[in-house]
Amino acid sequence: MVLVYLALIILAGLFALFHIFKTKDKFARIINITFVVSIGVTFIQVREIAIDGYYLFAIGCLMSILYAFSDGSFSPTKKGVLIGSGGAQLIGVLFFLGQYPYLQIAYLAGLITIGLFFIVVSKNIKNYANEIGFLAVLMADAVIKATATLIAYAS
Repeated sequence: MVLVYLALIILAGLFALFHIFKTKDKFARIINITFVVSIGVTFIQVREIAIDGYYLFAIGCLMSILYAFSDGSFSPTKKGVLIGSGGAQLIGVLFFLGQYPYLQIAYLAGLITIGLFFIVVSKNIKNYANEIGFLAVLMADAVIKATATLIAYAS
């Protein structure tokens, strides 16, 4: 199952890498770069360096929340998707980095991200052309954490 998770996050990272060159918005491009670098750093086999990838991921989540406030022309739905997705994943990363109890419950907050991503895909994906790269990374991370948590609870 771990290989499926690795493949999923690598594919999401490649998707975000592709969108770095496709995105016109500089802030969205920086967020995509942050997530791509965080995924790459996480795969380094030195624990002290790999942890930095999680910090970068948390910074990317925070930047996606700030991105929602950067442009006043965003619709309330778009702001909600960006804040909800980034916020839910930020909670999980902070619980992981802080080694807080009830980490699995925080990982289940990823179900919010999954639901919001399906709203993006089902409504009007063209409105999210600049954001789809990092939203895919957030969604992949949410799927990994939520399914691992649900499988652990089912066992």
